[in-house]
Amino acid sequence: MRNEDHLRYHQLNGESSFAVCPLRIILAQNASTPLMGAVEGWATLNQYIDGLLGTGEEIFDAEAHDNLIFDDDLYLRSRHYFWVINCINKAEDLIQRNI
Repeated sequence: MRNEDHLRYHQLNGESSFAVCPLRIILAQNASTPLMGAVEGWATLNQYIDGLLGTGEEIFDAEAHDNLIFDDDLYLRSRHYFWVINCINKAEDLIQRNI
């Protein structure tokens, strides 16, 4: 009996293919663990970037919004934006290589 026929037989008899093939469960767990780690990493990076760039509420405060135009003597805002842009470009490259 071919594997597909075997699975169909068990599915017709009310058994799920996961019950028949524990290897599928192991494979699903092994695939989901790194994906969950990636999701947690992206969430952490997102929080960090949010902290660097502000809350977004600055656009509703005229004075705070106008201050976004100017940088300090150390160009900290420009450095932050430069870092974020480079980080996003690198992440995009890594994602494209893994698709």
